[in-house]
Amino acid sequence: MTEVLRRVCLVGSLAPPPGGVATYCTYLATGLALLGWRVSFVDTSTFWRRAPVQGLDSYHPASPTRNRLATAAESNQHSGVLEDPDVAELIRSLRPNDRRRARGIRDRIIRINRRRPIDIVHGNHAAIRSLGALWAAYDLGLPFVVTIFGSEFVSPSLRPALKVARLVCERATRVIAISRHTANVAARAGVSMDLDIVYPGIDHERYEHSVLPAGFHSRWGLDHRKLTVLYVGALVERKGPQVLLTAMGGLGAQARAVAQAVFIGPDLGGLCDLRAAAARHASGLVHVIGEVDAEQVDAFYRLADIFVFPTITEDEGFGLVAAEAAASGCAIVASRIGAIPEVVSEGVNATLVPPNDAAALAGALTRLIEDERRRSSYQEGSPGVARKFSWRQTADQIDRMLRDLLIA
Repeated sequence: MTEVLRRVCLVGSLAPPPGGVATYCTYLATGLALLGWRVSFVDTSTFWRRAPVQGLDSYHPASPTRNRLATAAESNQHSGVLEDPDVAELIRSLRPNDRRRARGIRDRIIRINRRRPIDIVHGNHAAIRSLGALWAAYDLGLPFVVTIFGSEFVSPSLRPALKVARLVCERATRVIAISRHTANVAARAGVSMDLDIVYPGIDHERYEHSVLPAGFHSRWGLDHRKLTVLYVGALVERKGPQVLLTAMGGLGAQARAVAQAVFIGPDLGGLCDLRAAAARHASGLVHVIGEVDAEQVDAFYRLADIFVFPTITEDEGFGLVAAEAAASGCAIVASRIGAIPEVVSEGVNATLVPPNDAAALAGALTRLIEDERRRSSYQEGSPGVARKFSWRQTADQIDRMLRDLLIA
């Protein structure tokens, strides 16, 4: 029997910046390839990987320069999108750079289709890049699927593109939300269609079997005799590292004597302020390290006794670092906000506190540091909670959805 080839064009980012969208795109591309899909990836990252994701059929960096080199025939071609007056008007209303970016992504997908006929176009994050992907799907007469992450609808920096996010969802064949919270956020923003909820996953082999290298504590100036409280995430105010730093200064005397906090993550504007505050108020108690490579992140998860996710923003569509920390066996203290209550299990592996409340966070940490029995119970419960999330399960669900679209 002749094999039926199924081809999907994924549009998204691989890195940078590091984070949930790039991780999601990486594992989704790999998972679909393992399930037999021929995956073409249009990478809209600022920079591109020299070694693209393993198993891709083709990889295409969508740079502004390359977009400007789109052929005149493609750029001037009348397209099916013009038959939808709402989408056509939205494209005309975009800022020139955004309009060129959307058209460039659209043109690149069309060129891919000429060489490798596509069955489905799948955008990731309902913003300009997914508008370009929708445009291409219209032109090619193909189903269009989009995964939404929540920030499209509530992030202040993306507020000018809210119309884009709504219309991309309304015109998509199927919309995937990465959590119930994300689906609710989209509904409150005016997205009226039914959404499919497909959670991201965890690479359990990676986190459950990570090891702590010899001499790791001393390498980073840490005290191996102390309990380690860990923050992993962008060093930016909306993620709440400053709340954790303040909370560490407010620990009870006994907890303060036996604990240390470590902050790692890319600097998005908060690194200098955190280091200055740590030097003023928490000398020796707080270590603000900054960005480290992926293997070192895994080792920090393994080193940590307690992981803290102090985010203060509603655009937390899933909270992948909390799931990774759980898979690594950390007890967790996190903000009761966004999708975090869907990712951790309060009373089983986590304590949840009000967001942006350093006093409440300090109290929760003090109790967990001083209560060894509860801390150990949380640590033992964390891997089981994390096993709810699997990249194979994510890929399987999306695979079934895409197959259904091909036979519909």
